[in-house]
Amino acid sequence: MRKLFIALLPALLLTACAGSEDLAPGKTGKKITLSGGTYDQIWNASLASVRSAHGTQALEVEKTLTVTTEDKANGKIVAGTGMSVLSWGEVIGVWISPAADAPTHTVEVESRSKMQTNVFSNNWEDEIIAGIYKNLGMVVPAPTK
Repeated sequence: MRKLFIALLPALLLTACAGSEDLAPGKTGKKITLSGGTYDQIWNASLASVRSAHGTQALEVEKTLTVTTEDKANGKIVAGTGMSVLSWGEVIGVWISPAADAPTHTVEVESRSKMQTNVFSNNWEDEIIAGIYKNLGMVVPAPTK
């Protein structure tokens, strides 16, 4: 039994890992709808929020995100963190739609741990969303019950 477990361990670890290719709008993240801003304003506010996020994990020393993809034409930002003492790292996706000026825009933020079994990873969604509101000069809405 031990030999079987050792033989299957690499496959178990690989299937429990998440990468940027696992991110997609409409999956597990949070969604907000914004009115009154141009696409450029919302893009810039979203990108600045991702770049200025520091994580909310109390046991970590200040942690920042590294932007790996900026696809303004398609409204997609991908960022992540590396491994640390308490985490295998996280991947974060931000999608803005439509990717053009419109009366309203939807912004979706998804944060996933690179290792799905990691309970110590940050969830960056609330911090990034709050940063978007702040960067647009808007008040963050109170959570709904």
